[in-house]
Amino acid sequence: MTETSTETPGGVIVRRRRWAIVVASSLLLVLSVSVFFWLKPRPTMPGIIEANGEVEGDELVISSQVAGRIVEVPVSDGRRVEHGQILVRLDSDEAQARLDQATAHVAHAEAQLVEARAAAARLAHQEEEAHILLRQSREWTAGDLQRAKAGVDVARAQVTRATAALTHQRSYYRAQLRYAQAGLELAKAKLAEAAAESELARRNRERYEELVKRGAVSQQQADVARTAHETAQAMLRAAEKESARANAALAMAQAGIEEVRLREAEVKTEQGRRAEAESILQQARAGSLTPVAEERSLEAIREHMRQARAAVASASARVVAAEATRQEAVARLGYAEIRSPGPGTITEVLVESGETVAAGTALLTMIDLSRLRVTAYLPLVEAHRVKVGDLARIYVDSFPGRFFEASVSRIAEEAEFTPRPVHMKDERVRLVYAVELAVRDPEGDLKPGMPADAEIRWQSTTPWERCVKPALSRPTVSPSATASSLPWRASI
Repeated sequence: MTETSTETPGGVIVRRRRWAIVVASSLLLVLSVSVFFWLKPRPTMPGIIEANGEVEGDELVISSQVAGRIVEVPVSDGRRVEHGQILVRLDSDEAQARLDQATAHVAHAEAQLVEARAAAARLAHQEEEAHILLRQSREWTAGDLQRAKAGVDVARAQVTRATAALTHQRSYYRAQLRYAQAGLELAKAKLAEAAAESELARRNRERYEELVKRGAVSQQQADVARTAHETAQAMLRAAEKESARANAALAMAQAGIEEVRLREAEVKTEQGRRAEAESILQQARAGSLTPVAEERSLEAIREHMRQARAAVASASARVVAAEATRQEAVARLGYAEIRSPGPGTITEVLVESGETVAAGTALLTMIDLSRLRVTAYLPLVEAHRVKVGDLARIYVDSFPGRFFEASVSRIAEEAEFTPRPVHMKDERVRLVYAVELAVRDPEGDLKPGMPADAEIRWQSTTPWERCVKPALSRPTVSPSATASSLPWRASI
């Protein structure tokens, strides 16, 4: 190509067009050569297997074990949480009331158990005394008359003490029963009144909300109706708690009446022993003392002892049952606070404060980013070389020039067809083995769904430095470059 010295405008235009074609052709040639070397497959290093896949993580769906109204959701999408951190709080007023009632039942059952054991201990002492009296009656001497008199005095004193205690206990528990019954009736009345007020407030609130929509009343009046409804609901919950406490008090008073019946049986026993002592005294005076009375007394005490042991067993069973109910109430109260099962990141919050959820409702989802993995699929010729524990490196496009440490954690026992999202259609007909790589990402940079390239070192002698991926260097041409600055200008 030659240049002409014609200064006509047409000649100048032809020369410029030729130089533009030369420059464009040269740039295209350089770009083609660079792309060829860039896309040219890099030879695989001995002892290294290349694969690809996606970053995966375990997604957890957090749900509620009990039904209730949500009062707080202190977490949001994308927030990292620690083990045991509160994720959702439910209304716990009802669960707390049940726990208080169960605690009262446990205390009452334990008091009954203590009383039953004390009664059994007293009968055991009486049984021992009866044995002694029986032995003495069989070896009666001239001085036995005095002992019989003393026995009568002791029996009479015991009857007097037992009768006084029974009278006091009967009057006390009867008063407690009347008070508990009156309190229960009052609590029922308050509960009915609170329920009626709550229903009326609810209707007023709905009516004002409808009137606000029509523009018949102001928003302030509707807010007043809403506040009145919420206040009525709070009073209704307070009335329910008061009713539960009244029921517990009534149960304790009724149990006290049962204890009075047991005390009456003890008084009858003491009266029988007094009658037997008086009979022995009469026999001693008549000179016909026999151990028959002592044997009967001992048999009666043994019968009462069997009843006392049965009462102790029954009281122990009631304590166990009441404690189980209390533990259940504690567990239900704990269910009101949904906590994180481990460290992770919240992916999506599915509920809001104020919602009422049923048991088993999904509240939020989270992913444990500390246990990420990449699943690669290798053909048989490569899969048989890999073993669990082999080291690997993971590369992602989001962090060029950087790798993440990994290791082989699982190798599939059976072959499968290549999953659709991993390879091209013509490669999906091949049978491969899934190889799972556990990725170490202490800083939490990786996210599930990121495409990833993997290098698995199945020969420990292969150095990592020889297989580090080189950074891509593309040729750059300055926009101000001219034909005179191109290196191939002399050959044109």
